[in-house]
Amino acid sequence: MGFSASWYTQHPMEETKNVSLDGISLEQFDGVVKKATLSNQDRQADAISKADSYSFQVANPWFKRTASNTKLVNHWLTSKGINDPTFPDFIEATSVLANTGLLDIDEAAYASHLDNNGPKQFKGALTGRTYESLDALIAQERQAAIEQLGAEKQSDLERAFDHLPLEDAQALLRDAEKRSQSLADGKISQQNADAWLTLNPTWRDDEANAKLMREQLILNGVTGVVTINDYQIAERQLVAAGLVRQNPAALRKQQAQEVLDRAEHAVKNSAAFDTTSEDAMYELPLDEVRRRANGNYTGVGY
Repeated sequence: MGFSASWYTQHPMEETKNVSLDGISLEQFDGVVKKATLSNQDRQADAISKADSYSFQVANPWFKRTASNTKLVNHWLTSKGINDPTFPDFIEATSVLANTGLLDIDEAAYASHLDNNGPKQFKGALTGRTYESLDALIAQERQAAIEQLGAEKQSDLERAFDHLPLEDAQALLRDAEKRSQSLADGKISQQNADAWLTLNPTWRDDEANAKLMREQLILNGVTGVVTINDYQIAERQLVAAGLVRQNPAALRKQQAQEVLDRAEHAVKNSAAFDTTSEDAMYELPLDEVRRRANGNYTGVGY
């Protein structure tokens, strides 16, 4: 259970529907499976964490319930390995983050909080009751959250999954695992593609070339994560076949650089460009004489 910036709301009972799991999104299926695999102890810890999240917000009006603040607090808790944070965890996380200046807070209310002049009465988000002490708020809200577990209704998707034959449930799990792995591989492949493009400015990054690259990778038998080497090999094959359109400006720049490199190599490796006078040659160190005898006019190496 992570920190929640939204208030608890009870939903009216809905009419039970017979639904199909066909076409269910990966995110929806992950949620259904996660709910189905929770033990009673896990569900209770989750409920207490949720109750304490609401109680913290009631007792600390200086904390602004924004998406940015919520993300910061959840990241801090996750980094500390806290899976089901309770009230003291929320206090520690927000105190540390407020002191660093990262949180968006109500400055006046926070100053009162530091002076122990915060709220003296607390209205519970789950019970709707008003409490005269913080301890009473936390205890009663936790109890209400635990009691609601027994009355919690399954969603239509959860109910459909629970009633699946074992073989069908296992098939859905295997399919979800494949889809999840495919998404993970796709992200890494895209990162590799972005890295490869920085090394190949002559490649024209358009839809037509992307389709050619995809088909060449398939022809090369590439599956799973596509590496930078895979992209490079496929690009060479496509260029050799004359199938791809290249970036004209980058191609001209590359060709011009190749000409310059060839000229520089000739100057450094040919006696024809040597302008050293005969008298100066007698003054050359033995290492330089040896280099020139080997056709090396760069002044370094052998």
